[in-house]
Amino acid sequence: MRLSLPLPSLLLVLSVGASACGDATGGANAAPRDQAPSAPAVPTAPVTPAPAPSPPVAPEARAARTNPPPATLAPLQRAVADGRRLSRAGSHEEALAAFERALAIDPGSPKLRCEAGYVAFLASDHERAERYVTAAMRAFRASGTIPESQRVPVAMCLYNAGLVFEASERPSEAIDAWRRSLELRENTTVRARLQAISAGRGEAATPRASGAARDRAYADACGQGESMDISSCRMRRSADDVSEDTLVSITETTPTGAAPAGFTARIATAEGTIYFGISNVAYLEVGFGGRSLVGYLGRSWAPGVGGVSGELEIRRFEWSDVVPGGRPELVVESFDYSNDEDMGYCYRSGGTNRTLIVCSTDDGSLRCMSIAIEETTYEETYEGCEGETPAMHERGPSLAYAFAAGTLRLTPQQGAREGVPPELSRSRPVNEWLSDAAFRWPRPDAENGSR
Repeated sequence: MRLSLPLPSLLLVLSVGASACGDATGGANAAPRDQAPSAPAVPTAPVTPAPAPSPPVAPEARAARTNPPPATLAPLQRAVADGRRLSRAGSHEEALAAFERALAIDPGSPKLRCEAGYVAFLASDHERAERYVTAAMRAFRASGTIPESQRVPVAMCLYNAGLVFEASERPSEAIDAWRRSLELRENTTVRARLQAISAGRGEAATPRASGAARDRAYADACGQGESMDISSCRMRRSADDVSEDTLVSITETTPTGAAPAGFTARIATAEGTIYFGISNVAYLEVGFGGRSLVGYLGRSWAPGVGGVSGELEIRRFEWSDVVPGGRPELVVESFDYSNDEDMGYCYRSGGTNRTLIVCSTDDGSLRCMSIAIEETTYEETYEGCEGETPAMHERGPSLAYAFAAGTLRLTPQQGAREGVPPELSRSRPVNEWLSDAAFRWPRPDAENGSR
């Protein structure tokens, strides 16, 4: 189950600061992994084939791209930071002024133009929004054939362009922009928007979930951001349900396999849409014998101007007899990663988290344990900033796991830079893990919904 996957919520994403869509690329440049947050399912609608791509631009027509002088880097970063901060606070006109200050310093950055266009879109200045995103696309096209490193930023900018065209009641141009975005990289958010506009209607309303997991996910989606509180949050009914308040739609899933009598489990996923992007947050709830446990699983981001994006996947959610001879256990594997990119100006960072949760009722009580089987972080630094090959620094374990005869075995994944951490055992009976208070689930921080 893919949740897309993406820091608090938002409707659209812009490249290296601006692309909207839930991609694995922060509101900034392409993330190291080209993956994206998922969007609520929409009715499948026929989409006519995309037009043939435009031929590469002749070399003499390509625009030269130079990095800003080092002396201007600090004021440039301050202007971008001011723009993002103001946009998060809902002050989009002031945010646009900050981005235009940044553009005055570095007028040649298509990524910066794309983010400025998204902020103009939020400020309802559709004329300026179109001017900026189309200028960004011209600059991207001027480089000729799009290199692999630019596919995601260009795809994100095309998504932004489609949003601007849609708001200007030019659906055919929005469809063309979203098709071209999908040619560069598949993305569930873009696919959903394309299907909805091609069908001539918004997304179907998402069914409400119920229970503690739903309530926790709803509150979390509403409570992110400096100016948000749950009192101003309301349930989202369709893709066309737009307001100044937070909009939240919630879906619920249950495990595959045969559930033991009285043992229940479900995951509630809330998608929240506020000023600068889309956030998906997932909570797990398990119950047995009158006891219920609820805990945070992960989050994905699709920023518009926040500079941070990510992805959330539930890779395993099933009843499985991992301890032979007893009642089936609940096995959950969640994965999320984040990418924070400061407009591509010299620095990018992020990380991945993969968690394995096992719950059992073999002894007549509900017990759950949690192991962090992947916790990596990375940093990329650039000598001359945009357009140059970065130096990559990556740290943290990434483990493969397997169940055999009631034992959980851990091994480093192929290519992992680190081995099994000393606090974990390479081979240990599942029942011992379940009895070890150090690996109890939910953990105290997860119970509070904190990150």
